[in-house]
Amino acid sequence: MKTKLCTKCGVEKEISEFYKHKLGKLGVRSICIDCLKSPNVKRKLARFVLGLKLCPLCAKEKPLPSFNKDISKNDKLSRICRECQKEYIKFWCIKNRYNLTSEQYYKLFKIQNNKCLICKKKTKLVIDHDHKTGKFRGLLCRECNLGIGLLKDNVTILKMAIKYLENQ
Repeated sequence: MKTKLCTKCGVEKEISEFYKHKLGKLGVRSICIDCLKSPNVKRKLARFVLGLKLCPLCAKEKPLPSFNKDISKNDKLSRICRECQKEYIKFWCIKNRYNLTSEQYYKLFKIQNNKCLICKKKTKLVIDHDHKTGKFRGLLCRECNLGIGLLKDNVTILKMAIKYLENQ
């Protein structure tokens, strides 16, 4: 008798313990009948039939178009909704580049009272870092961060720019 491994429970079972499915390997589904009858799978299938999917980060059921396409997944949709994915990618990059967690980032944001460390404007803040070492320095507004970057993080050039502005 032919057997197949259930992708849900990981148990090798006889083919007769799987529902038939014309697109499945061996002509059956990848999940056994027992697993398909479990409450979690029933809820997941019911959501999908209604055109909804649960995002694990925001814990909200959202319409399927709220998820990016991902052909590597069984349902061909990303695990995380678009809204959460932007935030997830942002903090994944921050964590990998500057070794800064989302909690640390928001704590700094709060300490700075949502203001740039240089101009004190209350605006969207970006991460400032030393271009030589890659070390995180603080949260600045885009303009101040660009200004420092365009002057090559060089204190001498910055002082000369200040002198220039004072003489004008």
